[in-house]
Amino acid sequence: MRETTDTAKFEMMPEGHYIFTISKVPEKLKSQATQKIYYKFEFETVVQGKIKKHIEVFMPWLASELLKALGATEIEPNKFEWDREAVMGKEIEADLVHELDRKDPNKKWPKLKNITERVPF
Repeated sequence: MRETTDTAKFEMMPEGHYIFTISKVPEKLKSQATQKIYYKFEFETVVQGKIKKHIEVFMPWLASELLKALGATEIEPNKFEWDREAVMGKEIEADLVHELDRKDPNKKWPKLKNITERVPF
């Protein structure tokens, strides 16, 4: 029996500047292959009047910009103290860009850049 299978993982949001809200307590996870720690953040934003989810994974050495935007305390250079539960509901501003996959130049992935604290008017 013939069938059609959609192998696209997800529909990417358009590139642009967005306000993101942390919609779930960030998860602290460990890679099974390398045993390295990483953090999974789930955000929500509004795109063309609809709420969209964005999931971003940060290795600790790539998370300083986000942690600063969330109000983490830098206790030593490149060492931050923060509470994963306390960042729930916090807002940040960031540019969403589409970066080429390092292993497959035919694929692009959404990535947050220029992350800053959301300062309400």
